[in-house]
Amino acid sequence: MIRTRIEDAVARDLLFPAWFENMLGPAAPPGKADDWLYTATDVVLYRLLHDVTSPANALGAPPQEQGHRRTLHDRLIVECADYRKA
Repeated sequence: MIRTRIEDAVARDLLFPAWFENMLGPAAPPGKADDWLYTATDVVLYRLLHDVTSPANALGAPPQEQGHRRTLHDRLIVECADYRKA
């Protein structure tokens, strides 16, 4: 459902919130649309599951404790940085 909504927004050339573009860039890099959508879905889910409400920072502050949330946070930081470079 989340991925479908992101795909629809991309197809309709809708504006994304600042936190989304700050994290993932304005669009999927050429040839990486499927991976970008997968990561974008994970970012949205992370925000929902961890109650992140920042209008500019997609993931909020890094978790202090080690564990699944920290691992996911760190993975998303790396993946999204790669998309912004492309």
